[in-house]
Amino acid sequence: MSALRKTRVLPDLTQRYFLGLDLGKRVDRSALAILELEWQGDSFDYAEYVPIRNPIVRLVRADRFPLGLPYSRIPAILADVLVKLERRPVLKCNAGNVFRKDLVVDAANAGGFLLEILQQHKLPAVLIPVSITGGERENRLDGGIWSVPRPVLFSNLRILFETGNLRIAQDLPGYKALLEELLTAKASGPQREHDDVAIAVALAAWRAVREIPALRQPHPQQVIRFRGENL
Repeated sequence: MSALRKTRVLPDLTQRYFLGLDLGKRVDRSALAILELEWQGDSFDYAEYVPIRNPIVRLVRADRFPLGLPYSRIPAILADVLVKLERRPVLKCNAGNVFRKDLVVDAANAGGFLLEILQQHKLPAVLIPVSITGGERENRLDGGIWSVPRPVLFSNLRILFETGNLRIAQDLPGYKALLEELLTAKASGPQREHDDVAIAVALAAWRAVREIPALRQPHPQQVIRFRGENL
């Protein structure tokens, strides 16, 4: 039993995924990142008679779309991705066939146009539109759009790194460049030319931490220091 944390978990057969979609403009590419939730640990608290579980999220996909890809083609790509997620091996902690996929979409600028298209396609995912702002607090606006300051967005990514609750497989395509992008992403200032994947991961991480507050607590087995600048 870990002295760092005890997390009570009710039986849950849901296999959860958090998807972040950063929309590119004319000079940069759109990016998609997918985090998979997993509850680890097989300890049991006999005093309170509850299982002890530690949540982590695994980055299972991080892609940049071709430069200039029309927004109208993105829903079909997402539909294919969502179907393939349900074909992934079922985790031991989620021994059922129930899937929940939260799709966090950059809704700023032309993102509103894409939202309408995504809603028309009725994708099998919970759609969460987010407008990345320069304020200090996140707010839910009329129409269901979340206003999330960039520093808040990246603070959740930093939390997952510092607690050791974000895992990235070394066989993920472009692993070294991806890790460097994530570790050096800046929480303030304008978006850099090649931080689109970092933003996509941050969008997914923001939703994951909101939904699973235990991700804010240190994992008992591993803590990774975050070396990002201006965080």
